[in-house]
Amino acid sequence: MEILTWSDAMAVGVPEIDDAHRVLIGELARLQAGPDRDLPSGVARLLLMLEADFQGEEALMTAIAYPDRRQHCAQHARVLESFRQLAPGDCASMRRLLALMPRWFCFHLTGMDRALALAAALAGHVERQGAPA
Repeated sequence: MEILTWSDAMAVGVPEIDDAHRVLIGELARLQAGPDRDLPSGVARLLLMLEADFQGEEALMTAIAYPDRRQHCAQHARVLESFRQLAPGDCASMRRLLALMPRWFCFHLTGMDRALALAAALAGHVERQGAPA
């Protein structure tokens, strides 16, 4: 099982996004490494964290009239729906979903979040910090 750890190479340069991602990755790794007894409450907590992160990104998209908003939000919605469909106590399904998250996160980060961060910087909405050029 791949366990994702935060590195500065993951930074997109928008502090709010980078901070949220750092926390999400830490929580995901904690859940992956932890016992099944912690999964139901941990997955519920991760879902709330994902919802908050996605709401923040979507608010930024609205603020800058981001042209790829629909596609970006659709990816968010698919992930949230996957978590919402988990049956309470179905630790095997929770583990399968958690195992998929590192690949999805890296795909989404490089394909969607970096583009959003650049668009926000170009719109003058945020000053990008610490992201690779």
